[in-house]
Amino acid sequence: MSVTGKIDVSPHHQPADLSERTLTPEETEKLRSDRVLVSDFKQQKLETDAQKNWDLFYKRNTTNFFKDRHWTTREFDELKNCRESQGQKLVLLEAGCGVGNCIFPLLEEDLSIFIYACDFSPRAVEFVKQNALYCTERCLAFQCDLTKDDLQATIQVETVDVATLIFVLSAIHPEKMQKALEQIFKVLRPGGIVLFRDYGLYDHAMLRFKSGNKLGENFYVRQDGTRSFFFSREYLAGLFQQAGFETLVNEYVLRETVNKKEGLCVPRVFLQMVRIRRSHRRGPGSIPGQGTKQGGKRAEHENDDVDAMLQEILDDDYQPISTHDEPISGKTSTSDSFSQTMSKKCCPVFLGGSSILHGIGTSVSQRACNRLRCTSCDFSVLMFDDHEWDSSCNYLFFRNNMPDYNKLKAKLRRRKGVRAYACQCSWHSALSLSDLREQQQLKWVCGKHKA
Repeated sequence: MSVTGKIDVSPHHQPADLSERTLTPEETEKLRSDRVLVSDFKQQKLETDAQKNWDLFYKRNTTNFFKDRHWTTREFDELKNCRESQGQKLVLLEAGCGVGNCIFPLLEEDLSIFIYACDFSPRAVEFVKQNALYCTERCLAFQCDLTKDDLQATIQVETVDVATLIFVLSAIHPEKMQKALEQIFKVLRPGGIVLFRDYGLYDHAMLRFKSGNKLGENFYVRQDGTRSFFFSREYLAGLFQQAGFETLVNEYVLRETVNKKEGLCVPRVFLQMVRIRRSHRRGPGSIPGQGTKQGGKRAEHENDDVDAMLQEILDDDYQPISTHDEPISGKTSTSDSFSQTMSKKCCPVFLGGSSILHGIGTSVSQRACNRLRCTSCDFSVLMFDDHEWDSSCNYLFFRNNMPDYNKLKAKLRRRKGVRAYACQCSWHSALSLSDLREQQQLKWVCGKHKA
């Protein structure tokens, strides 16, 4: 969701609740009618490409997507009683550390802490290691797939005091969530705590998905191939019970995110949970939603920093994911995605207005390339003839709206003879023929043409 105005939290929201959000009749009908699932073939490909899709996410956004989560330090204050003595160094595991938005505020806040930080994406882990605050004496970052890699290869059994799962479990396939929790259970010491926060059932993000994005019950895919699950209290309680945890807190956090400039007010639903590791795992067979022990006092840490982080999480494109590559019908000059049969490249690569013929460009033919691809965001470059981009365009507009023409047209202005180009991170309007090398800000290359 693209937000340009000030974000506020309504004073009338309930910070925590044991019941799920009540849907409007329109929302109920929207979810009821959304029965078409992404094909099994496509779902298998999404699972196979899960790591690649997250790596591309960090390649496109580097360290700029999520804001530092300073609010976790206040949440973490509650858990300092995990120390058996005042001078004890606390050992924390952040599962799904991303680029370190949570761990570095913690390292700055608490000098007596050691953090294990792992992530699915090798690129994200490298960003953590490149941070100026990264120090191997206080932190160890490593790549790990919690659903299949052995966490104990890096962390000794029962040595971690606190583990965090903040907007991580929702990105894992539901069939593999149990495995991830069992891995964390093994490295937590008896009495160790898991701090959990993630998307709750009927969150606004769930209702924004259009038909064609659904993978299963409460499970969806974004345009970039990353996935998101929306938890109910009962479902989440069952997962943790079967992994061997007892509940201290398990509640919905209901919020309203308000964009005053745009006049928007959207309901947000998250699940917040604190779990404690039992001395021994119980056998399988726990029934989701039964036997949970509700207790503990919830610390209210609702503030603008939380909203800023959550808003960034939702800056995605929720258009239906395509099951095959095709152009935006009747709107662009691009054609189907690059295939292995393409072998010829433009040399040099030209850009040009709508009056310039497109095809394989050479110093003789001087055609505008229509097979451009961005090496920065890894998106194909779209072309719109007889249009130019409005001067108000910015990076966030394209990141949030590519490649949906119905959203992009808001910034397209008719101008005969001009051709508007755009990928997910850059844009350009061309009237006359020009060599791409003259536009050094554009990280575009020829993606090859059919022989």
